[in-house]
Order: sequence, then C-alpha cells, then structure tokens
Amino acid sequence: MRAWWGAFCGGRSGWVCLAVFCLVLSACTMRSVPPDDTADLTLSQEHYNGLAAIKSWRMHGKVAVKQDDQVWQLGLRWRHSEAEDVVQLFDLMGRQLLDARGNQRFMDIRDNRGRHYRNVPTADFIADLIGRPIRPASLSSWVMGQAWSQATVEVIAVDERGRIVRMQQSGWTIHYSDYQQQLHGVAMPGRVVCELGDFQLTILSHEWQLCLHDSECYSV
Repeated sequence: MRAWWGAFCGGRSGWVCLAVFCLVLSACTMRSVPPDDTADLTLSQEHYNGLAAIKSWRMHGKVAVKQDDQVWQLGLRWRHSEAEDVVQLFDLMGRQLLDARGNQRFMDIRDNRGRHYRNVPTADFIADLIGRPIRPASLSSWVMGQAWSQATVEVIAVDERGRIVRMQQSGWTIHYSDYQQQLHGVAMPGRVVCELGDFQLTILSHEWQLCLHDSECYSV
C-alpha cells in the first residue's frame, strides 16, 4: 500500500475513499455508439447527435455504492469539461467531504480536514481503492448514457428512442432509467447503475446543466 493511501484513508470509511475513485475522471472526447435496429432511427440519430454536441456539463445528485451487505450514499456535484473534471462529495447533512480535480493521468484531492494530495496517479489510485479493472475515462461517458468510445461494447439494448437501457462494456453491466427532459433531442439519464460482480455503483442525477458552447448552457 502506498504511503499517500494510508494517510488519506486514516480514520475514514473505505467506502468514502472509494467514492473519490469512482468519480474523479478524465476528460474525454464524446463519441456515440449507434443504436440497434429496434429503435426509431430518426429519434436515435437526433439523440446521439445531441450527445456529441455537448462540450461540457454539470450534474447534481447522489452516488451510492453497494457490495455484499455494505451500502453508503453521498451527495454529488460533478463538473465535466474537455480539460478537467471537478467532483465534490457531501454527507447527508450537506457538509462537503472532498473536492477532487483531475484527469486520466493525475488528480489533486482536498478533504474536509484541510489535507491536500497533489498529482496522485489515477492508475495507482484505482489499484489501491478497489483493485478492479475500470478505466477512469469510461465513467464520464457512461453517466451520460453512452458507451465509452475506446472499448468494445459486448451487449447493448436501447428503447424506442434509441436511448441505452442496458449495455456491457469492459466487463461492467450498466443499466439506465429515468431519462430526463430532452434538450435539442437529448435526454439525460436520471439513474445509472454500474455492476461488476457483487459491486454496484449507482449515480442518481437531480439536475443537469448542459453546455453546447461556452456561453450556451441549458438546465434539464
């Protein structure tokens, strides 16, 4: 175990430490995987074109992790752009626990005790936290309701509008539901459940702000 990891998790639940890994992600180019033949092709193309047009976004909601009989839930604010992801986690009383900023190579983390961890390699962070093969870049695509462009999709199922309801990628099974109000043909998922064996990560979004350009942002 690396020294930074022992210091970071000292006196903390392992699940709180896990939350940081799950949510500090790399900026990535948004590319869409075409839907299958069961979807309305016009609606599908509109949806996927809309996803590709999104340049940055903000999401407010909750994140929950379940494994065996252990469950935790935290408040979540997540800001994504091509340059950086900023993730803030809160307890159920609304008190901020962590502020994490980074990309697929490194991250900087501040906790609520004022401790600051600089340039933590993302790959090391993943290995120390859960030891599971998940690429940081994939989750920023999955949470939007699309496959990560750099890996093969083994299984994909879509609804009549071409929105993904279930897919398998990189060993994970991802389920989507509660799609929210459309914006320029796009509907953002309100519930994303990522499963790997008995490990389950759920992201619930209460509010999305989507930016097609720096000065053109919409709330849904």
